[in-house]
Amino acid sequence: MRRPIGTVTLLAVAALLVMGSGAALAADGYVTTGYQWWDQTQPEAKYQEFREMPQGVFVESFLYQDRILNGNFTAWGSNAIRSDQSISGAYRKPRWTLSAGYTQVPHQLSFVSSTGYTFLDPSVQTLPDSLQRQNQENSGAYTTTMQDFLQDAHPFDLGFRTDLMQASLRGRPGDGFDVELRAARRNRSGTKPYGGSFGFSNVIETVEPIRQSMAEAEARASYTRSRVTLEGAFNVSGFENDHSTLIWDNPRRITDAAGNPTQGRLDLYPDNQQWRATGRLGVQLPRRTAFQGVLSYGESTQNDDWLPYTTNSSQFARTDSFPLPGTGTDAKALLTTGDARLTTHLVNRVGATLRFHWNKYDNRTPTHHLEGQVPYDGTWNGTDVEAHPFGNERRIYGADVDWNPIRQIGLSGTVEQIDRKHTFREVPEDNEFAWRGQVRLRPNSDFMAQAEYRHGEREMDEFHEEDYQNAAGAFVEQPELRRFDVADREQDKIDASIAYTGLTNLGLSVRFGYQHDDYHSTELGLTGYLQRSAGISANYAATSRLELNGSFSWSHIFTEQHSRESPSATLRLDDSTNWTARLTDDLISAEAGFNYQLVPERLALRSSYFYDRAPGEYDLANFRGTAQDLPTTLYFRQGIEIETRWMMQANTDLALRWMWEEFEVTDFQTEDVPLLFPLTGASNAIFLGDSSLDYHANAVALLFTRRW
Repeated sequence: MRRPIGTVTLLAVAALLVMGSGAALAADGYVTTGYQWWDQTQPEAKYQEFREMPQGVFVESFLYQDRILNGNFTAWGSNAIRSDQSISGAYRKPRWTLSAGYTQVPHQLSFVSSTGYTFLDPSVQTLPDSLQRQNQENSGAYTTTMQDFLQDAHPFDLGFRTDLMQASLRGRPGDGFDVELRAARRNRSGTKPYGGSFGFSNVIETVEPIRQSMAEAEARASYTRSRVTLEGAFNVSGFENDHSTLIWDNPRRITDAAGNPTQGRLDLYPDNQQWRATGRLGVQLPRRTAFQGVLSYGESTQNDDWLPYTTNSSQFARTDSFPLPGTGTDAKALLTTGDARLTTHLVNRVGATLRFHWNKYDNRTPTHHLEGQVPYDGTWNGTDVEAHPFGNERRIYGADVDWNPIRQIGLSGTVEQIDRKHTFREVPEDNEFAWRGQVRLRPNSDFMAQAEYRHGEREMDEFHEEDYQNAAGAFVEQPELRRFDVADREQDKIDASIAYTGLTNLGLSVRFGYQHDDYHSTELGLTGYLQRSAGISANYAATSRLELNGSFSWSHIFTEQHSRESPSATLRLDDSTNWTARLTDDLISAEAGFNYQLVPERLALRSSYFYDRAPGEYDLANFRGTAQDLPTTLYFRQGIEIETRWMMQANTDLALRWMWEEFEVTDFQTEDVPLLFPLTGASNAIFLGDSSLDYHANAVALLFTRRW
């Protein structure tokens, strides 16, 4: 949560200062360093969710530029030697550019969580044998036993960090050639919550260990000659997960029994690889016409080892009788993308484009047939399961027209036909016809406005009801259910904006957005989606010494969902169990600030303020009139920063900064999360207790900037 500043940091700061003073005649740049103190009333991770607040000496930012070996070298960075640091550099010569960068991104989730598990390995989490035996032999005292045990649960911070390293070499060797080599590696490590279960009456929130690596490399070359441009690229990438299996003890059992395992096991994200080759062609044709075409082909594979059916030894005899059909998925998918565009300006002030886009995910994974499962590591069910290789394909046919009747007015229109195919889905194909119109106005250099409207109608060709049934013909999904990504839908979208700078020293912009998705044929599922948004921002130079700025934005999202209760394993198909959920989310954000030159070019005062408020409402209703609305939620955050800066000398600044922040939450799902639930009666869930906490935070920093 708070990293102490040690000798390494102090040496780094000193090196930057010495580098600046010693290279004053040969280079230019700056470094900003300082000392900060901060305090927070509650250890809520939100305050440092994507950053590290330094406590003590820190380096806020630096820039160094110099001429080296007939080339230009530049290095820059921010938050040096912190978990949110970013450092980059580039070396440029007339025909070549070499660049590299390193970035860390923290994501803190909770500083108040706890767990009773012991980590033999990050992915193997155990409980004392004595605890499991006591709960098995005296199940009636389970709640009391676990309450006593979890009182001594050890604190365990939840969060992870991403480290991104990337480098590229780009050159123009001449004669129309352009080449680039690029490589990147992204490492992620840490923990986050993960839900485990031994059935609905025994739910466990476990700690998922994260140690993953993603690597990517690409080579690209292009050649331009007269009216023709050719480009080829080859890309390879891979994902590796060091913790591919998660194992956790069952607090209720010390010995395996049918329906009651001693351990749970989960297969996490598998290692996978991908390569892709891409070719591009651009041709300038006669009569102000151009053609661009792209064709890409690749392959994605994955073949991690399968886990056995279960950890439950009492079910080994059954699973041995029905062995797994293989040792791995042997997954393979072919990825194909094509794009072609013909653009022309045969008539003055009129441009037209014909375009075609095609992408296909051709899943070549073998179909695997399993003769049964052991749900929750409990009991063999003998129900056949067939793993289908899901795939999809999309074709987009489009035509665009742009017309500028006069210089101040632009009009454009689009028609599109989107055809999609799905393999092993209840809807094998759907089609959408859409059109779009746009108006752009710029009567003078001070005023600009634009508005765009799009309307689309998507229809599915047929619905395979048997995909919702099991082998015996019984429904396992509601037959009236239509999933939102394939259901019939009418969509209307509007985007509009106005920008005006005609008033003296004032810049003003306004924007508006609207989207309505109407699933008119859907009885069960998402039946409606509505989003509205609006915003305004302004900048005002009140005097030569005072600048003001501010912005306000609002967005509103409303969804309506219908479904049906099924209190038993057999689906209820009658309307008497219908229910409706109407969910509303709003987000209100505002920012304001000013810059004031108390003494021109000598003493300045700067301030900024932000405000975020996000309420949510849950309106529930059912056929029988017994549904009760969930409590409303509210997330609120605001903060202010004030800084005064004194330009001591031409190359030296001294600044004093104060920051204050407030965070409040009203959400029954994230506040006061217990380790054992429910609080009264028989307990059926163990949580990590990662609750949201209200807090106030203050920070004071003294900063020193040196330019050279």
